[in-house]
Amino acid sequence: MFARALSRGTHRVLVALVILAVCGGVVLPQPAAAQSSLKETTSLGFVPDNVAFYGACLRNKEQFDAFVGSKAFAAIKELDVVKTALGQLEAVMQAPNGPLAGLNAFLEDDKYKDIRQTLVDMLSNEIFFYGDESYGELTFVLGRINSANRLAGVQAQLDGTAAAPLRQLSLMLRALKEHRDKLRVPGTLIGFRLKDSAQAQTQLKRMEEALGSILNQINPDLANRFQTIKIDGNDFLTLKLDGEMIPWDQVPIAALEQEPGEFDDLIAAIRKLPLTISLGVRGDYLLLGISDSEDIVKTATGGKLLHDRDELAALRANADKQFTGFGYINGEFAKKANQIQQQLDDLVEMVQSLVPLVPFDDDVKKELGVDIQSLRESMQPLIPEPGAQMGFTFLNGRGYEGYSYDWGENKFLDGSQKLSLLDHVGGDPVMFYAGRTKHSPEQYNLMVRILKRVYYYLDKYAVIKVADDNLERYTTYRDAALPHLERLEKITREKLVPAFKDGQGAIVIDAKSTSKSWTLLMPPSEKALPMLELALVYGVSDAALLRSAVDEYFAVAKDLLATLHKAAPEEFPELPLPEVATEKSDVGIVSYFKALDNLPVPIDSQLKPNAGLSNDVAVLSLTPGQTKRLLAVMPPDVKDGPLAERDRPLATAARCNWPAFVDAVVPWVEYAIKVRSASRPAAQTEKENTFGDKKFSADGDNEKPAADGDGGKPRANGDVDKILAQIHSGAEILKCYRGYSSVSYFEESVRVTHHESIFRDLEK
Repeated sequence: MFARALSRGTHRVLVALVILAVCGGVVLPQPAAAQSSLKETTSLGFVPDNVAFYGACLRNKEQFDAFVGSKAFAAIKELDVVKTALGQLEAVMQAPNGPLAGLNAFLEDDKYKDIRQTLVDMLSNEIFFYGDESYGELTFVLGRINSANRLAGVQAQLDGTAAAPLRQLSLMLRALKEHRDKLRVPGTLIGFRLKDSAQAQTQLKRMEEALGSILNQINPDLANRFQTIKIDGNDFLTLKLDGEMIPWDQVPIAALEQEPGEFDDLIAAIRKLPLTISLGVRGDYLLLGISDSEDIVKTATGGKLLHDRDELAALRANADKQFTGFGYINGEFAKKANQIQQQLDDLVEMVQSLVPLVPFDDDVKKELGVDIQSLRESMQPLIPEPGAQMGFTFLNGRGYEGYSYDWGENKFLDGSQKLSLLDHVGGDPVMFYAGRTKHSPEQYNLMVRILKRVYYYLDKYAVIKVADDNLERYTTYRDAALPHLERLEKITREKLVPAFKDGQGAIVIDAKSTSKSWTLLMPPSEKALPMLELALVYGVSDAALLRSAVDEYFAVAKDLLATLHKAAPEEFPELPLPEVATEKSDVGIVSYFKALDNLPVPIDSQLKPNAGLSNDVAVLSLTPGQTKRLLAVMPPDVKDGPLAERDRPLATAARCNWPAFVDAVVPWVEYAIKVRSASRPAAQTEKENTFGDKKFSADGDNEKPAADGDGGKPRANGDVDKILAQIHSGAEILKCYRGYSSVSYFEESVRVTHHESIFRDLEK
C-alpha cells in the first residue's frame, strides 16, 4: 500500500517538505522571458488598494519540482536517517488502526484522487492573503488588552501575590469595554490560483453535503446557518455565526465585575458581532473569506487597486521578473500596529501609579513624578513613525533575489556615505553585518541625565533602607566613588563619544583560527578544529583621542581602587590593575591582559580576548589573529550580487557564507563522535605533551578511554566511519545553500534593501 505510493513518488513530497523548511530549496528554475501584466496573472488584478496587509507566494510547484529533481534531493533520500524515518513512517501509516491510517487511505484510495488533484492544484501556483483596513482597529484594541494584562501583573507584584487570572481577565475586559465601538471581525481573504477551476467547483459540491451532515451532528443550529449562496454568479459555501452563540450562561461575568452590570454594554456589543465564513471559486481562484459578511469575496468594482498604488511602482517596473513572492503593509496599519508611543505612555502611566508607594517624603515624590513625565517628553523625539512597506523576490538563475522598501521615518541609520568599514571585515568571514548610525551626542547626554536621576532616587532609597549600622559605611563608599564616576562621565563625553563620531560598526564571525586542542581539558584531535571567532569592529574618527580616553579610564580605575582601599583597608585590599601587553604591527596595535598568558588551565595561545586599534578602526575580538585581519584592509571577497554595490553610499551591508559555517562546525561534530566512540589517541597518554606553545604533564585519569552509552565499550571503527560518512554527506547537502548577502541604502527618504540568497546543486 504505502510502499506503492513511495514508489510512485509520494515519499518525495514528505521528505521535501521537511528539507525545504530547513534549506529553503537547492536548485531553481532559470528565468524565462518577460511575463504578462501582474494584473492579468496575479491576485493584484482585484486586491483593493486599502488593504492593511497583503502577501503572495508564486511558482510554488515550479520551485518544488526543481528541488525534488535535484541531485541534492537524490542524496537526501540516500541518507540512513531519512531511510529510517521513512520506514518508520510507512509502518505507522500501514497500521490498520494507527494514527495515520486515514492519511494512508487518502493517499492510496482512488476515490480521493480528484480531491488530491485539487489540493495539488491549490498549492501549485499562487497563494495569496490579505487583511482589510479593519485590522488596524483590531491591533489597536489588542494593544490595549495587552497593556491591561501587564498592569494586572504589576499590581499582583505590588500585592505580593500571583497574578490572579480573574483579575487579569477583568482588567482586559475593561479595556475591551472602553473600545467596544471598534469591535468587529476583521476581513481576511485567502486565495489559491487554479488551473482547473471546474474540478474545484465539483469538489466544493461534494463538500457541501458532507459538511452539512457533520455540522448537523455537532449542533443542528450550525447546520441551519450553513448554506450555499450565489455571489457574483458563483456558488459559495457560507457559514454565518454571531456572538449570540457564545454560551454566556457559562461565562463567570459576575465574578469579573466590580459593580453589577458593569460589562452589560460590552456583552451586548459582542452578541451583535457577526462572523461569516465563505468558501467558493471565483474566476481562476478558490477563495476563503473570513469577515463580518460575505462581501469580502465579492468582485471589487469601481474601486482602486493595490496594483496601482505608488508604493508598488518598483514592483511594476520589474514585472518581467520571475516572481516567487511579494508583499505589502499599509502605512496607516503600520502606525496602528506599531504602538511604541502608546506603550511608552502606558509605561509612564504605570510608573506614575507606583510613585505613591515609594517610601519618600512628599517633596521627593513630586520630584519623581516630574522626572517621569520629563523622561516621556525626552523619549518622544526618538520614536520613529512607521510607514508603508513593500517587498518582492524573484528567481535570478542562481537563487532568489529581491528588494524591500520601507517608508517609515529614519531616526538612526546614516546612508549618506560609503561604508568604508567593509574594508575591514577580514575578506571572506563566515558572516558579518555592518552599518552606520547617525552621530548623536544628544542621545548620550539624555542617557547620562537619566542615569543621574536614577542614581539620585536610588541613593535616597538606600539612605532610607540601609540599616543604621551600615549607613556610615555606605556613605563612605559612595562619597569615595562619586568623584571618579564623574571623571569617567567627562572622559566619555569629551573623548570617547567624539572618537566614535564616524558612526560605523560591524559584527564579524569567522573561523580561520584552528587548533588540535584548544584546552588541556580536551584530548587532541586528529584534525585541526576551527574556532568560531566573534569580533566587534568600530570606525574611529580620532584614534589619538580614543587612546587618550582608554589611558584615562585606566587611571581612573587605579585611583578608584586606591581611594576605596584608603577608605576601608580591610574590605578593599590594595589591588594593582592587571598588566597590559601590547603587540605592534604594520596594521596597528593589539593589546590584552598579560594574565591571560598564565591561566590555571592552559588554553591555546590563539584564544585571547583583546583589543586592536589602527588610525581608523577599533576591534574587540577573542583572538589576536582575527583582530590583525580586521585591522588590515581586506574587503569582502565578492564580485557580484548586492555587495557589488558597496562603492555607493550605504546604510547597512551583510553577508552569510553558509558553507564556511558548515565547514567550521563539521570538524567539531566529527571530533565529538570520535572522542565519544573510542579511546583517546596514544599521544594524549604520554607523560609530557605539547599544548599550543606550552608543555604539560598528563594526568593519569586522562589515559582512561572515553566511555560511550554502552558501558564504556568503544564503538567499532566501521560504525564510526559509517556515521562520519553520513555526516559528511549531510554537510555537502547543506552547503548547497551558498549564503545570503544584502545592502541597504536610501532613495530620498525610502530605505531600500537589496538582498540575494544563492543555491547550487551537488555536482554528483
